Amino acid sequence: MCHSRLGSLKARARTAVLLFLAVLVVTSPDAQAREGAKPKPRKAAVPTRRDRGVQSNEGAKAIRPDVLSWMLLNNDGLQANFLKTEPPDKTVLLPNGRTVPIFQIKQFLDVNFRLTFSSRKQEGVNLVETQEWQLRKLMARPQFRNWIRQHAYTYSIHGKGRVSSAEAYNYLRNIKKDIKVTVSPRVKAPVGGGNGINAPSWAVWKQMNLFWHEACHCIGIGHTSGGLSGPLAGELREWDRKRLWDYETIDINQLTVPSPEVPVPAE
Repeated sequence: MCHSRLGSLKARARTAVLLFLAVLVVTSPDAQAREGAKPKPRKAAVPTRRDRGVQSNEGAKAIRPDVLSWMLLNNDGLQANFLKTEPPDKTVLLPNGRTVPIFQIKQFLDVNFRLTFSSRKQEGVNLVETQEWQLRKLMARPQFRNWIRQHAYTYSIHGKGRVSSAEAYNYLRNIKKDIKVTVSPRVKAPVGGGNGINAPSWAVWKQMNLFWHEACHCIGIGHTSGGLSGPLAGELREWDRKRLWDYETIDINQLTVPSPEVPVPAE
């Protein structure tokens, strides 16, 4: 009986000691500090230059260094990457004394609207090269930008969802994709998707609206885009008929930079 009572007292004593130690731990200053500490907030992801639609300094790298330095010195506020960031109708003074909108600079198309095409068959090479060049020159014009910005407030692009008109234009301006072009008697109508477009005959690809429309299906632009593959295709056809792609481009890397003592001739 005595042993049983003694064991019970020891058990109670151990329990009391453990409870006392637990209270000391919970009420200690260190424990209270840990309990009251708030978790550090995660830093928001900073968008990269690629996310913002600007690919590094491609625009600056496309221009001969001495030409670029002269242009930055003689065009107030002009940034080195202007070929990628400025609207196509932005005018700049060139070392030869001419003032032109930047879409007429050859290097503008070297770094923008890189939607290229290649024929899968030899007989289509010349046609495809011509259509590519004329389409890209139409895309470079201010009218292309203005149409996209004025036709709708937003557009739908596969993989991006709903985007603003400015974002849609920048998406096309910064695109870089090669599309394979071919013809086959097995298809009854022009079709596009993935990395290629196909038609019953090469004559189909002479029509700029069809050339653009089927290319759209290769770059995430579908029938529900909000106008980019349909109404814009019709507009491009009209511009093509008016030969709006027939304008001069200037290779500024071939220009001579005047020495500081020689004034730039007025245009």
